[in-house]
Amino acid sequence: MRRRLSVVALTGAVLWSSGGAILAQDQNNPDVLRKELAETMSQLKAAQDRKNELANEYEKLKAQMAVMQKQFDDAQRAVANNAELNYSLRAERAAWNAFLDRDPRLRARWEIFLETPAVDLFGSDGAWYLDKPRSPSLFNSTTQPSTQSATQPATGIASQPATTQALPSAAAATTNPQ
Repeated sequence: MRRRLSVVALTGAVLWSSGGAILAQDQNNPDVLRKELAETMSQLKAAQDRKNELANEYEKLKAQMAVMQKQFDDAQRAVANNAELNYSLRAERAAWNAFLDRDPRLRARWEIFLETPAVDLFGSDGAWYLDKPRSPSLFNSTTQPSTQSATQPATGIASQPATTQALPSAAAATTNPQ
């Protein structure tokens, strides 16, 4: 215990003796205080200037961010529009393939069309090579007037116009009420 007491007493004596020197250092010269004040004021002014610079830079970055956000929104709209268009084109392509699957001859003609350059699709006479051969019975028009004269007898029903075919039967129906 004695030892403790002596350590405390010794520590107190050291602190008391150096206390006068510490108090003497607090009384500075007014020129030194003005210099420190000016230095502190310049540091404060530099800090405020830097704060203003950062605020201006922040505003510029904020404006840039708004422009970039607008571009991002436009890009997102374009992506959504492209996704919609992509979906519709894929659906149309699937429908077209389903349509081609119904007729193998049509698919073959389509594949020839895709593989052949456009210049090679026309013959020397200007005929389209991919034209489907037409059956004469399907494409003879019954509504066009016949090229035969009225004095020649008709050779078949398909060679006469549709109006002349319908009139005799309609006239017969009105004259024979049975």
